[in-house]
Amino acid sequence: MNTGFINRHGSSRGLVAAVMAFVGALPGAAVLAGSPLADGSVDTAQLVELLKTEAVPQWRELADKLKVLNFTYKLSETSKTRGAARSGTKLVTGHVSGDSFLLEEASETPLHTSVYSRNDRYEFSLDRSGAAAWVINWQHGRQKLDTPVGSEYEYLVGMMELPWSISATPLEKLVSDERFRIKHGASKSGVVDLEFEVSPTTARPDPLQNLVSGALVLDSLHHWAVKRYSVTYLNKMTSTVQLSYGVAGPPELQRAELEVDSPPNSTNKFVLSDFHYDTGPVDTAGFTLSAFGLPEYREPFGTRRWLVLINIGLICVIVGVILFRRKQLARVRTVRGARAGTVML
Repeated sequence: MNTGFINRHGSSRGLVAAVMAFVGALPGAAVLAGSPLADGSVDTAQLVELLKTEAVPQWRELADKLKVLNFTYKLSETSKTRGAARSGTKLVTGHVSGDSFLLEEASETPLHTSVYSRNDRYEFSLDRSGAAAWVINWQHGRQKLDTPVGSEYEYLVGMMELPWSISATPLEKLVSDERFRIKHGASKSGVVDLEFEVSPTTARPDPLQNLVSGALVLDSLHHWAVKRYSVTYLNKMTSTVQLSYGVAGPPELQRAELEVDSPPNSTNKFVLSDFHYDTGPVDTAGFTLSAFGLPEYREPFGTRRWLVLINIGLICVIVGVILFRRKQLARVRTVRGARAGTVML
């Protein structure tokens, strides 16, 4: 499973990034009619071919529509681990422009806000409690991976891909993998219900996020969008996702319900609701520290400048050694010449 989000939030919340994806939705998204399937059982080979040839282009179309996006939604979480239960609610606001983004998570009890952002020069994370001043937790030049902001971006991407992904694995990648096999398929009024399995692999990490088997329901008349799925992973963890779309259809999400069960005694439930989407221009000027009243990031002197100075120093040393050697050789030749003249005399 996707571990970036797990590293940032711990095991309970982190599991969501791997199974949950936020929908980026475009109000008024076009409804695309797929090839009509007769009600009843569907030949598995035919279904695989339909997924590869008809569904894949529509999944790609949904992804293209989410490259520039403003959104908000409410996230409610209930978790139970070995008898201890906890719950919480957050308002999530996000802005995405390519691989630059800003994500803000605000909880009411206690009142706390976290911000994660990346612009074209650097990335940073902030926190504040109530109306207190912002505190910088992280700032650095763009790195993308293995940073608090990098793991948050993985979480965001996973959220956005929910209508065409399972556990942070895009369906295009899953159905194209030779390890993927459909065991049974059926169709009713354009809704396709299939059971699948994934052959084991020795590759680590598993490119298919350790998926073992599952049941998946797709709407072939509306972008082949995910309606629900229930899957099992290599470690016997299971996840179930149920999606409800807005009146405009996929990818505009109305509600998402997720449940993650991890052996032996951990259950996490998440509900995403109150979605609002805007595909208008994204103000990337807000992706900066100065937008929060803080000094702009300046790369430390010791990063690139020291490397330049070290290289210049090495070059000077090499040139100095070469010149010194030449002077030594010249002296030796002069002494040898003088001695040779003395002998001749």
